[in-house]
Amino acid sequence: MHLGHKNIIKYCNRPFGTVEQMDSMLIEAINKFVKEKDTLYILGDFCMYGSYNKRNNYRKQINCKDVHLIIGNHDTRLLAKGKQSPFQSEQDYKELKYNKTLFCLSHYPFSSWHNIDRGAIMLHGHIHSEKYYNRMNKTIGMKKYDVGVDANGYSPVSIDEIMKSFEDIISY
Repeated sequence: MHLGHKNIIKYCNRPFGTVEQMDSMLIEAINKFVKEKDTLYILGDFCMYGSYNKRNNYRKQINCKDVHLIIGNHDTRLLAKGKQSPFQSEQDYKELKYNKTLFCLSHYPFSSWHNIDRGAIMLHGHIHSEKYYNRMNKTIGMKKYDVGVDANGYSPVSIDEIMKSFEDIISY
């Protein structure tokens, strides 16, 4: 998301006039899409080199209670600094199963991942791709999906939407 990052508007040609407008719209999109009892995974770069207070203030604006951060290159490690994280967890990598499908979550896209040959899906951020990237991966049979806001209309994407997008790809 890069909350608080003024230059990301220019770098990624985001349709926002100010960083405050971007922050507000991104958080509003989360709160509209993700319910309080849902689980939300943020795959890195929550905010741009945010201080402890800045990160906490952004996190408090998200209504969902169960929010996990997969560490990105612009995230500070609060747990390693002995401070309480505003997230349920902070980690570099996570695997989770949903409807018998393994999902591998990382900030960074991998060219190969655990159980790729058994239909596992790689979810990542980092590259600030556009919508074509996810369509291209599907077209070539690659179960890799950029969950970043730039590739998804500045809104979160659900695991059900991701699974549906890969429905017609033959599993190995």
